[in-house]
Amino acid sequence: MNSSTGVALILSLIMLTLLIVIAYQFSFSVNVDKHLAGNLASYSRNYYAARGALALVKAYLKKDVSQNPIDTLKDCWATGEYLQSLEIGQAKLSVEVWDSERLLCLNNMRKTTERFYTRTRDSLKRLIEFLGIESGENATLYQRICDYIDEDKDGDFEENAANKPLFLIEDLLSINGVTKEYYKGWTDKFGKTHKGLYETTTEWGSGRININTAPKEVLVSISNSISETDADNIIAYREENDFATPQDLTKVEGLSDIFSRDKGLRDFLTTISTHFIARIKVESDGRILKVRAVLRRNQQGVTLLVWKEEEE
Repeated sequence: MNSSTGVALILSLIMLTLLIVIAYQFSFSVNVDKHLAGNLASYSRNYYAARGALALVKAYLKKDVSQNPIDTLKDCWATGEYLQSLEIGQAKLSVEVWDSERLLCLNNMRKTTERFYTRTRDSLKRLIEFLGIESGENATLYQRICDYIDEDKDGDFEENAANKPLFLIEDLLSINGVTKEYYKGWTDKFGKTHKGLYETTTEWGSGRININTAPKEVLVSISNSISETDADNIIAYREENDFATPQDLTKVEGLSDIFSRDKGLRDFLTTISTHFIARIKVESDGRILKVRAVLRRNQQGVTLLVWKEEEE
């Protein structure tokens, strides 16, 4: 074989190799594009299904307030039957709606001059103790949370504190001592399940507690004068009767003199909710989109304040 023939063969091999590489890259690129297009289509389907669910939630919130200004767990937005098994196109959805006023609003602790600053701080301490997170003289987590939120820098736990209101409730996880278990819920060594801060506190709301909707943990936390038994009695009472005003709390067994024992409590309570949390889960094509939306309802309508997505 002469030299010119050898060079031609080498060039042919190089060209063939290049063609193979180009063909492979083209095939890979096509597959990637198809995969990305599929992901985009799936995400878009889930996203618009979630927005559709949110529009339905808004409609029920508007319907509810037009029928009765009092908010209870019997209301159409709370029962959830209309959204427990919803399908929009190829997407399957589930939605749960909570009013923020059933939860302890931590942003009440933004300033020492806030109306409910001291009461919220004391309530948070009782809540943390009731949840089984901390108790006794060495309890400091409630102080850490307060120092993280409040605007002054004079506390004992100001290192890495934001010194501003929470925008998202998961910002609590930035605080030293707030573990994922304490945030989401946990099980103690005796096998007892405890709710976490995610299910008992909020960053949005009027700052008051709705006695028609608050869970036992929050009811116990709002006053030294409300025992665990009293909280059980409140829940039993509202299963048959709605609290029209905070004053109706005196109709519950054992609480006829509650406002004499705790003179500042009445102003901390409400029966009307202004902020709502919609937890939306959408699934299609094996992909899941979770959304936590916060809405404010007033005379002007229902406004979206927060839209937080999480894909699985």
